[in-house]
Amino acid sequence: MKLVAGREKIETKELACTLLVAVLGEQHAVFGQIGDGAWIAEKSGVFGAVTWPQNGEFANETRFITSPDALDSLQFQNCPKALTSAAGFTDGVQALALNLAAKNVHSPFFQPMFAALGECDDETSLLSPLISFLSSDRVNERTDDDKTLVLARRVATEQIRDELA
Repeated sequence: MKLVAGREKIETKELACTLLVAVLGEQHAVFGQIGDGAWIAEKSGVFGAVTWPQNGEFANETRFITSPDALDSLQFQNCPKALTSAAGFTDGVQALALNLAAKNVHSPFFQPMFAALGECDDETSLLSPLISFLSSDRVNERTDDDKTLVLARRVATEQIRDELA
């Protein structure tokens, strides 16, 4: 971080952010996280939290990648199975996507999104409706934080071959 801050001529604290990473393979997935937000995964209609938001003692307090002990708080999950779908999201979405009190996934939030993703031929056609939803009054009444949402859904290998041919 210090190297990037020096190169860009900015303070290291200006690079403060959380980190969500995932590598999704055919039969295996790995997830990593530092800070708030979370990863969820779905396999055959069953949803589960892969990582969980790391919140501090106070609201809107979290660990950032620029923290001296950031790697000590790294959540790393190895999933040695083929997943149907996965989603990563920032703290502005977590109140919608998770049941924080019960510490589980609010699957009705994800079910229609993954269904739409599975039924479309051009996933870019879903961008406008997703942006409209995340910026709607209904959503903004529940959160005023940044709202980033990444959705992934497995497609059949044959479908990929057909698209590449």
